[in-house]
Amino acid sequence: MRYSNLELWQFIQKHPDFSNFSGSDNDLRNWKKENPGLSINLELGKWYDHNTGKGGGLFELAKSLNVLPDKEKKIPTANAIWNKSKRNDEAVKLYFTQGRNIPEQNFADIFDLFREDHYNGQQIIHPYYSFETWKTALSGNPIDVPRIQRIWFDPSGHKTHKKHLGKTGETPVCFPIPPHDKNRESKKAVILEGIESALSVRNHYSDSWLFVATCKGRLKLVPKFMEKFEKVLIIADHDFDKETYPDKPNKSAPDKTGQAEAWRLAETLKKQAYTLGKQNFSCKAVMPGQAGHDANDALRSGQLQEFIDGLEDIPEKFQSAEDIGSQTGLVVVRASTVKIKPIKWIWPGILAAGKFVLLAGDPGLGKSQVSLFICSVISNGGQWPVSGEIYNEKGNILILSAEDGNNDVIVPRLKAVNADLERIHIIEAVKTEDGKEKTFDLSNDVEKLEKLAMLVDNVKMIIIDPISAYLGKIDSHRNTEVRNALNPVIKFCEEIGACLLCVTHLNKSGGSGNALSRVTGSIAFAAAARASFVITRDPDNPDRRLMLPLKNNLAKDTHGFAYKIEEKEVSGIITTCVAWESDKINLSAEEVLTTQGGKAENKLFAEEFLREELKDGFEIPSNELYKRAEEHGISPKVLWNTKDKIGAKACKKGFNEGWVWYLPIVADNEDSQNTKIPEDSLNQNRNLGGILAKTESSHATFKETI
Repeated sequence: MRYSNLELWQFIQKHPDFSNFSGSDNDLRNWKKENPGLSINLELGKWYDHNTGKGGGLFELAKSLNVLPDKEKKIPTANAIWNKSKRNDEAVKLYFTQGRNIPEQNFADIFDLFREDHYNGQQIIHPYYSFETWKTALSGNPIDVPRIQRIWFDPSGHKTHKKHLGKTGETPVCFPIPPHDKNRESKKAVILEGIESALSVRNHYSDSWLFVATCKGRLKLVPKFMEKFEKVLIIADHDFDKETYPDKPNKSAPDKTGQAEAWRLAETLKKQAYTLGKQNFSCKAVMPGQAGHDANDALRSGQLQEFIDGLEDIPEKFQSAEDIGSQTGLVVVRASTVKIKPIKWIWPGILAAGKFVLLAGDPGLGKSQVSLFICSVISNGGQWPVSGEIYNEKGNILILSAEDGNNDVIVPRLKAVNADLERIHIIEAVKTEDGKEKTFDLSNDVEKLEKLAMLVDNVKMIIIDPISAYLGKIDSHRNTEVRNALNPVIKFCEEIGACLLCVTHLNKSGGSGNALSRVTGSIAFAAAARASFVITRDPDNPDRRLMLPLKNNLAKDTHGFAYKIEEKEVSGIITTCVAWESDKINLSAEEVLTTQGGKAENKLFAEEFLREELKDGFEIPSNELYKRAEEHGISPKVLWNTKDKIGAKACKKGFNEGWVWYLPIVADNEDSQNTKIPEDSLNQNRNLGGILAKTESSHATFKETI
């Protein structure tokens, strides 16, 4: 009994290991597993393990799982059919001479290689031999036949269909035909895909062995047979490819055709000959000039000689760039094989699927607020500002945030903008092998992020806020180190089609020059991003914020946006959210940032910076605080003068410890006893870098304000 692919799949699903498979008919997988490497293709009736590279048919899979019905009828093996069949010269002649117009003289001496079989209709069959048995088989001695080709034909000899039978895996098999001139010591060989083409040219290549592969994919198994030969010609079929013949449906890319396989075989044989020390070896791969026209077609039309004379070298477009690259140790893709596709926008002109976008700004201006608004639109299908476009492709978001608590800041702010909390996943820490928790590190933990994204599924965005908190021991000012840390997560986001949104700071202003230089850390951040936007204060309105394009390689004529931060009550908690203006802003970050030279001395900015850094009673080492203030253009003197104005305190923690700054939660009316900037604060090493870890004593992460 024969089963359809669907029937076989129904049997396989009864096994518990396959009960959770889902997806399209050509890619069914167990997406609930950490690594859904095993896939099922119902259209082809195949399974494939992407981790091991092993695969096979659904019938064999069902059989190995013992899920087939007890009364299943076994299909005869290739060897059983061959041994049961009998020689019938008339049937062979009927097919080759009447059906394919091949002269009897081209096969009269090899009738023994063909037999007739009546299993499921009239057919002739011929075997494919393994390398170990082919000479024995041609001598007439019985052997175990691993594979056969079955050719069905009607009473007039015309082929109705053909099929191969027999599983050989990577075992070298082919169908050798001795030289027509009976010189079995010949060192010449011609390799073809089909038996009909081989017999059609046999008289022309009478001094050569002919080797027939079972199909284009099995050309790669022929090299073992070629060890003794010194001159090899490979005649490929000219398959239609979808680049040259776009009007032909269901055609392969050029490097997946028979021509490409023939070229690869030629390269393999040349390497093999070099390894064996065969100095006089020559090998050439050719193809017909006309697509879909093989040697037998030419013979039947009376143009065989023209066909042979017209064989041409295989053009470069069929030569896989990947294979070429492997010879040099490089990963190479031929541009002609790349399928072009348009940019898929999440926020048109701003955020693109699979791209890295940077959002930079000074503290207290709402960078994180903007990122949480984006979460709302993506998770709940909201409306983008200014354009009013609706986002319809609801998806999931992954958030890495070192800035605020989940319960008192992030989640209330998400609720304030009506985000779908079920679609938002906040990564708090990485669990180590000993059960402890550590901060996520882009240098070491991206693989864990990839697994999470596969489990969550349909991830549209990954937010890292701020990017500097997750660089581990990477020096953020070294371009190469930053690039190496960013590349894995950028590549991963591109593969899954998720936008990577990273939040970062601005460093001290220079008054003039390139605005890109204001992005904190290495220029690699801004260089790697396909689009960068800056959050800044409206110089004419301190309550108004501007989101302005700094760089955009993905869209032209990108405009800016304006918004204010508004308070909102959510579940009895007062929180904040962005309120966008309806008009676009035709300013660039370059225009605004390079004209803000006096900002470093702006007392309002310094006060806001210090309040945000010292909020909630956090104690910050003075050296770290001065370092961060300097990055934002605030001098130690301005910072010290601002301390008293907002009621901040500076004190020495212990006899052998340095100074710390804090802002009392309860107002302290005592006058500051310190009248000058502590010398140790100014002289301490300002290159400590990094972010202080949160402790149980209410010491907290050194945070960027949002």
